[in-house]
Amino acid sequence: MLDAVAMVLYARWQSVDGVPSLGLTEQFRGDLAFLNFPFTQQSEPAETSGLFAPAPYHATSYRIRELAMRNFEFVRLPLLILGLIATFACLVRWRAALLNSAYVLAVAMWALAASRILLIALMDATFYAGTINPVYLAPAGFAMTAAAALSIAAWLQLRGQRRAQR
Repeated sequence: MLDAVAMVLYARWQSVDGVPSLGLTEQFRGDLAFLNFPFTQQSEPAETSGLFAPAPYHATSYRIRELAMRNFEFVRLPLLILGLIATFACLVRWRAALLNSAYVLAVAMWALAASRILLIALMDATFYAGTINPVYLAPAGFAMTAAAALSIAAWLQLRGQRRAQR
């Protein structure tokens, strides 16, 4: 039963919400056919023309999204470094930092990421090498990115409060 659920959840081209999937026959996975998953064969497009070209504002949006997705890892590393520095910089005014919700949430996200990394490292050290997949660390990366952004926001808020007090 769990294998069937796993097959459905890991389907790449098929939706798992009960709606018949659209696609080409070669994209339809055999394990979903085994599960009687609904599938509707999509007709082949007749030709590509300017009629179906995206609107200019959509094309610009697609280009910006593609640029952001391609360069995310280049921006992420400096963001993580600045976020970690901002986390410790907020400790200069620790009483105000502990009252700042962005800072508290950032510290919680840093703790979640650290606990996930330490737990995976512990499991990797105790089990044999093939058991742990590095993909299990992906949520820690997202948590660290969120923590870095929240830490920078908290530092900016605390800095603004300090300037307002002067």
